[in-house]
Amino acid sequence: MPVASVGLVYAVAAAIYGWQAWAQRSPWIFPDETQHAQTAEAIAGTGLAPIAPIPGILYSALIAPAWFLHDPVASYDLAKFIGVLAMCSAAVPAYLLARLLVRPRLALLAAIAAVAIPGMAYSSLLMQEALAYPYATLVFYVLTSALVSGKRAWLGAAVVLALLGPLIRTELVVLPIIVLLSGSLHVWFGDWARRHQARWRLAHWVRSQRAWRSVPPSRQRGVPRWIIRCISCATSFWGSFPSRLEWEFCPSSSAPRPCWPGERSVTAPCAPLGSSSPQA
Repeated sequence: MPVASVGLVYAVAAAIYGWQAWAQRSPWIFPDETQHAQTAEAIAGTGLAPIAPIPGILYSALIAPAWFLHDPVASYDLAKFIGVLAMCSAAVPAYLLARLLVRPRLALLAAIAAVAIPGMAYSSLLMQEALAYPYATLVFYVLTSALVSGKRAWLGAAVVLALLGPLIRTELVVLPIIVLLSGSLHVWFGDWARRHQARWRLAHWVRSQRAWRSVPPSRQRGVPRWIIRCISCATSFWGSFPSRLEWEFCPSSSAPRPCWPGERSVTAPCAPLGSSSPQA
């Protein structure tokens, strides 16, 4: 049965990496491991996190129960085993994600591969990766389920989980971006968008590209520079696309040949973007 097979994969992986964690007798990545240990001890002692912003606070909260033992060595060992159990759980969402696309046997291979990567060595350390890896896999499964089924409940769950990702590891800030881009592309290439795009003319496409230019600079604050550059590049090209078509397909037109971005023609005069006078 698939459930028993995935459970067996999880049990074997937990046994192997648990033995590896037991052989790891002391922390060796400083100050990350000690910082997580101190934060977890503070949460276990007071029930509250430190006032200072701590990266990976949810991971520290996960291993906090280990410090109820009041024995540093036993608490350290138990925290490692909690990390092992958490990281090996990546096999479950990996199987479910693969099951959306392939047969059960191939999906089981995906679950095995998910817990056989070299990065699983982090399971024996007090590091955020022990929780970030299975959590990111879970977000991808929920997001894919939302796109396949089209149910709003799945999409809402994907959004909520993605927003919580940076609390586990700062780099998981990419999860909300991935959810946003995936949802946007799914809508853009979906049936609803295709029905509306079928009635679009060239002018509609040009207006959609020029819409960004109507946004005042004060509203563009907080937008990453690379996004602004990409949009500016696209609008620079598509904004003059009709005049290029007019020159290419209407040779009798009196309009000078429009310049391509960065072009200075030496064989035929052309007009810069937004200008009607040719340049050589």
